[in-house]
Amino acid sequence: MLLLILCLVQLVYSRVMASFIVPVNSPELKYIGRWQVTSQGIQVGWPGAYLQTIVHSTQLRLLLAQPTSLLVKIDHFSWVQYNVSLQQQQQQQYIELNLDDSKVDWTLPHKLTIVSTEVAPLHLVGLALADNGSVLLPSASRVVEFIGHDLMLNTARKWDTNQTIPDQQFAITDSFPWLVSDLLGIDHIHIAYSGATLLDDDTYGKLGMQTRYFDWSIFASSPSLSSSASAFVSTSSLISATIPSSSATFISSRSSSSIPSTHYDFTSYIPSVIVLLLGRYDEDISQYRIDLVRFLGKIRQQYQVAPILVMSEPLGEMVQSTQAAVHQCNDQGDQQIFYVDTTGWLHYNNSIGNDEQLILAQKLAPMIQAKLAIPPLPLPDPLPNPSLPDDWQTMDVGNQGLRGSVTFDAGSSFTLWGSGTSLNGHLDAFRFVYQSLSGKGAIEATIQSHATFSSCAKAGIMLREHLALGSAYVSIGLSPEDGLFIRTRDYNFNNTQLIKKSRASPPYRIRLERTSDHAFIAQTKRKNLVDNDNNNNNSEDLNTHAGDEWETMAIIPNLSLAQDIYVGLFVTSCDNTVVSVANFTEVSIQGNVGRAYVLHPHRFIDQSSRL
Repeated sequence: MLLLILCLVQLVYSRVMASFIVPVNSPELKYIGRWQVTSQGIQVGWPGAYLQTIVHSTQLRLLLAQPTSLLVKIDHFSWVQYNVSLQQQQQQQYIELNLDDSKVDWTLPHKLTIVSTEVAPLHLVGLALADNGSVLLPSASRVVEFIGHDLMLNTARKWDTNQTIPDQQFAITDSFPWLVSDLLGIDHIHIAYSGATLLDDDTYGKLGMQTRYFDWSIFASSPSLSSSASAFVSTSSLISATIPSSSATFISSRSSSSIPSTHYDFTSYIPSVIVLLLGRYDEDISQYRIDLVRFLGKIRQQYQVAPILVMSEPLGEMVQSTQAAVHQCNDQGDQQIFYVDTTGWLHYNNSIGNDEQLILAQKLAPMIQAKLAIPPLPLPDPLPNPSLPDDWQTMDVGNQGLRGSVTFDAGSSFTLWGSGTSLNGHLDAFRFVYQSLSGKGAIEATIQSHATFSSCAKAGIMLREHLALGSAYVSIGLSPEDGLFIRTRDYNFNNTQLIKKSRASPPYRIRLERTSDHAFIAQTKRKNLVDNDNNNNNSEDLNTHAGDEWETMAIIPNLSLAQDIYVGLFVTSCDNTVVSVANFTEVSIQGNVGRAYVLHPHRFIDQSSRL
């Protein structure tokens, strides 16, 4: 019995103590992201940084200098999350983590990827292989840098409360930056953290990305992100494996080194494209534009030729300030900064999870691919809608009970079918047929008919800042409840305001004009159905009852929208179980509309899909 126990001890010892250690400075290891050498090894600076190598060994151990949480993938197998938590950390430092996987044929070489998470920084000492093991450097790829907040980390949050979603599995490897890199076969770098703002908050001592971006480590500048070993929160993806203290083996007890420097020197990598997503957690609208211009200028000082894609927030926060900052950079001579409107990309179910991350990746990838081309290509225009003329597009805005649709009848006539819960309150739900408008412009149309089931159903024309469900807008239309009405929303997710209403019913000709970024005019013409005595087939003809002059119903001052907005027709049933139908005739728009008329090509890119 004693001999058997000794044999088992020897077997376990031989499995743990591999004889070949790959040091962290091996040229066969590819580090992507911000890493910094320490006296013990090499440490991650930001979540999402990763290590790749080709491993050929019958044994594989990861040597860690401290407890951490990490994701590991071998070839095409599923990601595995390891949460390493050790109470004995103070007595013994290095941890040997077994990465052997019974599903893997270890007699063959395999691509190993190790990813740091947001829970705690990864501090790597080396790789322990079998005595005849080897590693090989993977092929090099172009790098895209993603700068932003938790949406880039796939930390799913509820939109109304901004709280994380419990009991669901989301991982950084399912984030849209990671998925974009998989789609394009490139490397990527996360410079992101949960709740990230652009602006520093001097009142509460909170640093924003305008400061933290220039630090080599978010963990160094944010104690709240440096979780202790006993405070790990599991956010594993497809498979999760927690390593308890009894399963980890220490190989040294040297103390951890202090961080040598907090400032990043921008020598580790040169991104081919930079993608920026900020604004959701900022509050100072006017200062945001000023500081975003400065921030983009500082990035340009470090990376002089990389195209920068500035994404809008999917729900439209800071759209106006973000768009204005990009325009200002363009006007100052930097034509390689692009505003990308993402507000029409997603339908909302109170959160953004893995499915929405995939949609973001699929829509963003062609834009990055265009800028990775040699020479770079213009950003792709939205695909034309084969069912609509010119540059008209259509979609359901907000959450619909029933899918809407549109037909283009002839000349300038459209028929819209739309569900949704109307345009009251702080959230919208309606069918929209639209084009982009830059600067001043106008739209006019005749509401020929409007079939409804609910008195609060609405149909009309609209100038709208963006395509998400809480956008600022101005509209004029008809409703059984209000008659002829003018409604506005002054800022994202604010409640709408009924500016004016009067008794009216179709047919009615209406007009909205934008006279400046913050002033609008709503006008009307009453249309009457009268017999056309000159027509033998007794058809009806539309004529105005009082000449051809527009009557101004309201002047709306002090409603500030972004320079580049959307103009179009809308219908909503005010009941998710039915659709409302409206027919619009004599539709016309004036101004810098559609792709052919945008003053600054590729500044304003609408990539919303046809629905």
